Amino acid sequence: MICMFFKLAITFLFLDISSGRHTPWRLRPRLTESLDELDGDEEQIRNVCCKKMKQTLFIGKGSDGEDIEVDVGVCRQSCAKKAPKIKKKEFERLLKETEPGVNPIELFLSLRRNDVFNSCLPGYTCSPSYAKLERYYTIDGALDVPIIDSCQCKKSLSDCGVADKPVLFFSGTPFEQFVNLGTCQADAMCSEDSTCVPTKNTTLSIEGPNGIQCVEVIEECGCRPSCYRASKLENIYDYTDVDIESDKVKPELQTIDIGICVGPCNLPSHKVKKCVLRDPENPKRCLSSLTHRPTGCQPTSFKTHYYMDKHGNSRSVLAIRHCSCK
Repeated sequence: MICMFFKLAITFLFLDISSGRHTPWRLRPRLTESLDELDGDEEQIRNVCCKKMKQTLFIGKGSDGEDIEVDVGVCRQSCAKKAPKIKKKEFERLLKETEPGVNPIELFLSLRRNDVFNSCLPGYTCSPSYAKLERYYTIDGALDVPIIDSCQCKKSLSDCGVADKPVLFFSGTPFEQFVNLGTCQADAMCSEDSTCVPTKNTTLSIEGPNGIQCVEVIEECGCRPSCYRASKLENIYDYTDVDIESDKVKPELQTIDIGICVGPCNLPSHKVKKCVLRDPENPKRCLSSLTHRPTGCQPTSFKTHYYMDKHGNSRSVLAIRHCSCK
């Protein structure tokens, strides 16, 4: 039956070519709906294709001198969408529902096509569902290694912002708990000379098998150049407006953003000269210079905050305003 169908289809094709006419192959709406029914599991297939793949990482050597390698995992597209097998009765039904001008060969091939596409729908990325920290002991000490548990399609951010990053701490112990550490969306819309990076962090205290542990959590992200100023908060007690001789002392708690310089700098590894004294009559002429090695991303300007301690002494705190490579 199938052989007869192909012979008939090829005969129709040659008759059409020999007549010198080009018949546009059109599909009726009913046929389009039928094709959608066959491909209706697209979103499910995409999520299935977003899988955790193996990625081995060397973390150190054990007490026996052997290398310790851990499969930390990576989220990648793992398959292509394949059209389901077409049953004979289903194909005959679709063929009857089409217009007379539809090419049977094109219809058959369209139902048998294999479409390769991204593992997630537009606006989504294949990302870890969550990661868990597992502790390994090397000759250099204990290491907490984040390991991807599973992957799924997650909605991407259109702007630079904080995305969820759940991490399971103290897995396999009575203290295990999830903490959303946050992450800056890597594919956010930033200019060519900047990237989406953390600009403000905070710390959480969580209890584990070995006592209290501080965990850093990302609060804000922004588009910044390679060397940039990130927020770092410092709490101080100011006694300026307090009677320090009084028994009931209630100092003012101030939170100051002292800042921190973060990021790499493409600086030369050799020492460079910096002119410290120039000829007044010829500024281009250097009379004295100092040789130093570039230090990287460093503060370039500061702001001073003043306060008074419990003993009445005037104190000051320097807050970084700008950073640059130098």
